[in-house]
Amino acid sequence: TATAGLVLVSARRRIREHDRALSLIDKLSETIASLGNAWMVAQLGIERGLVALESGDVGTAEKCIRSSLATFVEKDQYPDVSRTLDAAGLVANSAGRGDQAVRCFAAAQALRTTLGLVALPPDVETVSDVCDSLRTSLGAQRFTEAWDIGSSASAEDVATILGE
Repeated sequence: TATAGLVLVSARRRIREHDRALSLIDKLSETIASLGNAWMVAQLGIERGLVALESGDVGTAEKCIRSSLATFVEKDQYPDVSRTLDAAGLVANSAGRGDQAVRCFAAAQALRTTLGLVALPPDVETVSDVCDSLRTSLGAQRFTEAWDIGSSASAEDVATILGE
């Protein structure tokens, strides 16, 4: 099934089998797109974006993550919005946009709190490490200001979160 394929893609990405993950994403995307399943296409977009990010292609990562985020917001898929905002934060951090990264992480956390969700342990560790680094590089006051903006923005207010 497509869901099993998504789990396999994520596992391959997490163990750094990027070529195998991308190959599977391509196969699944072709099939899923023909069925009109925008939600699954967006899920695969997150994975494609994270593979690109881990491979150093920030531009492709950003394009994929933003596309998935727009789909999830449009379809009111808020649990997926929170995960995608974390991914957007990782992209922003890699692009040197620390304030934007903090806003994304804060918005994701606020949304999870509202929905009563928790992030997956490997994602929590990654985001926590990046936030610790950003708190140091931005300074406590600037970090807190960005966090406050992100945590008070609504999920639909992607432009504010992303700083556009």
